[in-house]
Amino acid sequence: MKDPDKADHVLAPARSHRILFWTGAFFAGWVALFSYLEGLLGNNSGLPFKAPPLHVRTIASLYTGGAVMMLLAARARTMAAIRIPMVVAGLFTGLLLVVSFLHLHVFDFAPPPPKPPLLGISWLPLPFQVSWFWFALYGICPFIVLHLLRRYWVVSAPVNENPLPWPMRILVATTAFVGGSFALFMLCQPTTAVQVWPWGATPFLLQIYAGPFLAFALASWMMAMTRDRVNATIPAAGLMTFALLALAASLSYLHVLQPLHVAAWIWLIFLIVLVMLSAATLFQAQKSNKG
Repeated sequence: MKDPDKADHVLAPARSHRILFWTGAFFAGWVALFSYLEGLLGNNSGLPFKAPPLHVRTIASLYTGGAVMMLLAARARTMAAIRIPMVVAGLFTGLLLVVSFLHLHVFDFAPPPPKPPLLGISWLPLPFQVSWFWFALYGICPFIVLHLLRRYWVVSAPVNENPLPWPMRILVATTAFVGGSFALFMLCQPTTAVQVWPWGATPFLLQIYAGPFLAFALASWMMAMTRDRVNATIPAAGLMTFALLALAASLSYLHVLQPLHVAAWIWLIFLIVLVMLSAATLFQAQKSNKG
């Protein structure tokens, strides 16, 4: 239950946290938006590498979920509320940096060619490739997050004892374990993981997925373990956004999936379960918040 005597001692996020989250929300939203518009703006306009349409949509759904999480965290009122989003931001960007350095040959750093007119307007191209943005952002963000986590970890601990109901905690933790285990498999054994992925992929793309997947799995685990269910609101909103958009993308490209392959059914069922658990967590958190 909430302890009114502790409420006055809750620490609000610092300005550095809000700057980090607003910046993260902007860049994640930028990648997601231009990835969704890649048909209008040219192939993979929001990404510094080439990928088939379903992969572009799935990556865009990951970034949209991350953008929602960062946007809500930027508006949060307590340190406890941003504890999970901070961990997500650090792991998401840190693993993407490592994977990107392992596959430097995939990225193009040469000046981009002029783009054809869009909607009758000739847009001036950036004087550099998106790859430079990619490495600049992911080269800085993980270390900023690590510094803020080390400085504020203790004071960001929840002060109320109001966890999720234990059946939900078991379900969310189990989902986190399954998703996190497969994310580690994708990261460490991408060549083997390609053989069980529900549609055509490359080891590089699966390792790109691994960072966000592992970050979201850890977020789910922390949601299950948090002492105050209210602090599960922000990560649950981000996870539900990702799962809904990824499910919509998969259904719209159903012809690309291997319908007779068990992996395709596991992928679709996993996304549906994630939507339902995230929605249930949001309901529990909001119900507790109003109470």
